[in-house]
Amino acid sequence: MNISKYDKYVYDVERRTIAEKLMLFCGVPADLGGFAKLVDCSVVASYYPTAPLNAIYRAVGAMYGVTPKTILRAVSYALYKSPDFANAISLVIGTRIKPSDVHSGMAIALLGKIIDNPALSPMYDAQTRTFRLPLMQRVE
Repeated sequence: MNISKYDKYVYDVERRTIAEKLMLFCGVPADLGGFAKLVDCSVVASYYPTAPLNAIYRAVGAMYGVTPKTILRAVSYALYKSPDFANAISLVIGTRIKPSDVHSGMAIALLGKIIDNPALSPMYDAQTRTFRLPLMQRVE
């Protein structure tokens, strides 16, 4: 599986828009470098759902001129700074995810699956081709 020529996929406007909206809904801070890298990894994963994570990290790292480990760290940090990610992604996929189960591989795989087929989400409206995302309120 050769995903090194992924750049045509990363710039798919429709998938990238879905990915960015989902990340923002899930509370991933857009000002972190990991936000863009998580978007890129998720879009690549939407085209290559069976690709090993290391291959995805390698492909995205090539775009940024960094190692796969740097991509992994950036994505992991972005998820760490998103305390509501588990609750938000649970709403998007319709299945409860525990906060302790959140890690970069799981996030990339789930987001890639939803980006590839938005109809899998109970929050997707097929008529308008949009997500009905509620406003999240943090419970302290």
